[in-house]
Amino acid sequence: WSSDVCSSDLFTRDTTISIYGNPLYEIGDMVIVNYSLKNIINQKYVVQGITQNFDTGLTTTLILNQIG
Repeated sequence: WSSDVCSSDLFTRDTTISIYGNPLYEIGDMVIVNYSLKNIINQKYVVQGITQNFDTGLTTTLILNQIG
């Protein structure tokens, strides 16, 4: 899947990403993020929030909490 890191707070481990629409994500799912522009490589996160938006197509926004 394709992802764009929208925001990241350096003082917390929470990260928000927007991805191509995927209604199968659930709170508690573990995801691995690779985003070389922000030096994020094989970082594990737990999904703690989900938003679905339909404008010209389905977009999923995930709020992630870094593990470890």
